[in-house]
Amino acid sequence: MRFFSQHPTAIMKTNSGFKLLIGFSLVAFCQIGLAAESNPVPKISPVEIQLELSDTQTHVAKPIELAITITAPTGITVSLPPLKETIGPFDIVGYRDINDVPFQKGRRWQRRIQLESLMAGELEIPAIEIGYVDRRKDSDITGIVSTTPKSISVISNFEKPTSPQQLRDIKSVVFIPEPESANTNLPAASTLATTMLLALGFAAVIFAKRKSQISSRRQILNRLNELQTQATQQKIGNDEALVCLSKIARDFSKFEYQISAPELTTNEFLTLASSNPRLTSDFKQLLSNLLTQADLIKFAGAQGLSTDIEKSIEHLTSIVKQADLTSSEAAQKLKPLRLGSISEPTNMETN
Repeated sequence: MRFFSQHPTAIMKTNSGFKLLIGFSLVAFCQIGLAAESNPVPKISPVEIQLELSDTQTHVAKPIELAITITAPTGITVSLPPLKETIGPFDIVGYRDINDVPFQKGRRWQRRIQLESLMAGELEIPAIEIGYVDRRKDSDITGIVSTTPKSISVISNFEKPTSPQQLRDIKSVVFIPEPESANTNLPAASTLATTMLLALGFAAVIFAKRKSQISSRRQILNRLNELQTQATQQKIGNDEALVCLSKIARDFSKFEYQISAPELTTNEFLTLASSNPRLTSDFKQLLSNLLTQADLIKFAGAQGLSTDIEKSIEHLTSIVKQADLTSSEAAQKLKPLRLGSISEPTNMETN
């Protein structure tokens, strides 16, 4: 029997090749592990977010409502981000929040935003991110949920064609001859024109302020009417409706009586309201009941309070209508400026 021995150089080459193979295997294994760590399997979020639009088609400068509803189990806190002046290509003209109210076996947050656009075309509402904190375990866990982008068709209010290349020709200029007028009594005419301009400016300021108040009261009445409909049709529970009603009452107090309700606590607000002579005792009592019970629902988790929500809505509606009626009667008492009472300057005769 013959034995063949391998040369030492061949043995070294074999060992080197084996070591290289093991090295490449370890590098590949590490890369696979790093890839798995950088791309973890997504977890199912305990927070649900839903986005609804009042319509998917609107006109230029016509508001449309965007509703964002977030539901989460008890023990999770949702933080609604502060709003800017715009969302994508849309301007924000108004909004209202319903924060942390009981909903089935968890909690619910809702934000309703009124949007409008001055541009026509197919526009898109971008994704909106909402942050939350899960405190159900020993250590807090933070997370983010986001909505999906939504497209809205904004239709122009102008006649077709709207393309700049297809505008109609401008008609030729028509010259109107100047009428001959006498240059007498120029100081009197100038004084009369100045007085008329001042009167018109004063009237415009009063009208703009009153129009703003009427528009605000009308929005409050619309919100009360919508809440009355939802409560009657049992689309929302009494506890959630009571929280919404307290928010409407605070907003009404802010613009009608200049009480900065959103920036004050309930006790601070009630103290300021009780010292305001413009508020009736009936309205003060209603505010105290609504805000106190709303705090019990939001912060103490109270449920099934015995408040007659429909009667409370009707009560606040009558107070808002009475404020509108009182403002109208006060406006009618203002006498308009009589321009005819401005007499022309008399001529001084010298003897």
